[in-house]
Amino acid sequence: MESKLTILWFSYLIFIGFLCYLATAEDYVGTLFFAIKFYHLPDQAELLWMNYSEMLYSDFYTLKGVGEYKLSFWNETSEIFSDNFGVVFFEYERSENGTIVQNKTSVIKQFRIKIPTGAEYLNIYKGEKLLLSLNLEDYLCDKDGKCEKESGESVYFCRDCVECGDGICSTKFGESPVTCKLDCPSGRSDGMCDGIKDDVCDPDCIEEGFDPDCEANQFNLALIFIFVVAIFVIILFVIHKKQGRLRWKASS
Repeated sequence: MESKLTILWFSYLIFIGFLCYLATAEDYVGTLFFAIKFYHLPDQAELLWMNYSEMLYSDFYTLKGVGEYKLSFWNETSEIFSDNFGVVFFEYERSENGTIVQNKTSVIKQFRIKIPTGAEYLNIYKGEKLLLSLNLEDYLCDKDGKCEKESGESVYFCRDCVECGDGICSTKFGESPVTCKLDCPSGRSDGMCDGIKDDVCDPDCIEEGFDPDCEANQFNLALIFIFVVAIFVIILFVIHKKQGRLRWKASS
């Protein structure tokens, strides 16, 4: 019986992990690969190359999360993601006379990072100083009127790939409920609160305006949360009770 409870417990954890993965996957539109050359005294940065993939890969760059440098993704108005990293301008070399510290005037650093939904710009800072500001469309789209996906062009960053009916509402490239109802139906995030009762909560109505569907959706989410917590508590209670019976039998 105890083994069955253990299997049930692990199945529950796997299910919760899967739900978390689905929720997280919706927050990204692909992975960005790029290399930057950093200069020391004066502090400068230069983009060497940049590529894009629609696949989601784990983030990777040395000294991730520490250091005085920062990369951040921005939309038109605000920062939507940022992370610190370090750049080292010296290296150790071993010689017959011992270890020598060799200072370097420049360092090339490669990055692999998931792109959050809505990102349009990539900025690189050192402290409060902006070293580099990159418009992703300028580097991921040649704007020749042809969608070349084999070259890394994507509907998220290249107007050449935008087509009404592709299932993606590209508001920054001019799509809206007026210009393309197929991709931008009522209730999508388009900067306008429609307030129509259509069983879809318009995200533009959450902070400003009113949409009766938003209150209903919030109520449903609350019920789902309560149900999941209740299942978790019941599993813990059953496991605790079974373990108590086993200890009682063992002591008797």
